[in-house]
Amino acid sequence: MLRSNHERSSTQPAALLEFLDTHGPVWLARASELGLSPQQAQQVIDAAAEARLRLNNASAARTAAISLTEAADRALAAAHFAAASAIRTIKHTATVTGDAGVYSAAQIAPPRTSRPGTMEPPSQPKNVRATISASGAVMLSWSCTQPINARGTVYIVQRRLPRETTFSPIATTGAKRFADRTLPVASLAAGPVLYTVQAQRGRAAGPESTMCSVEFGNAGASVTGRLAA
Repeated sequence: MLRSNHERSSTQPAALLEFLDTHGPVWLARASELGLSPQQAQQVIDAAAEARLRLNNASAARTAAISLTEAADRALAAAHFAAASAIRTIKHTATVTGDAGVYSAAQIAPPRTSRPGTMEPPSQPKNVRATISASGAVMLSWSCTQPINARGTVYIVQRRLPRETTFSPIATTGAKRFADRTLPVASLAAGPVLYTVQAQRGRAAGPESTMCSVEFGNAGASVTGRLAA
């Protein structure tokens, strides 16, 4: 039964549209019997159609926004990874050649001279675990202990899909967890998906975690996952 006007804000959109789709044509066909004008009944039908169109458009926009946000996150992670890799190469070049001018040429500050009390590089993430959500996303989590006064530590999550030979960065996060919702389902049957996590603080990067392997298989219409040892 349709709720009164003061309660309609709590009516679920799907239930409302189902009610209108069911009753609108009946009201139109029996308008005179119900004391309605044909225009009044038709207005209900038209309003329901317009509401369904707007609701579908809003749903599509939300889906597109999520997709664009995830694409932006992947692009930022790739940019962060590329920059960090380039800086490590520049530092290595300066060290091997003994030419401090390399830093000036690269327009970056040289590393500070080590001294007592200098903070250690980030630690290696450990105990990388994965679970599969109801929507099929891989929910990663890990532990990583950093010095008490450490600030600005982030974690670079990398992924290698079946049939790929190299890892690609998919996210940079300040939390010790990440939800991978960008898996291409069509490729998952070819083998396990591998993940690594690496901590980074400023220009200092710690060792990568051991690989976490997640295998997928079809179970009816659902996707299930298993964490491989």
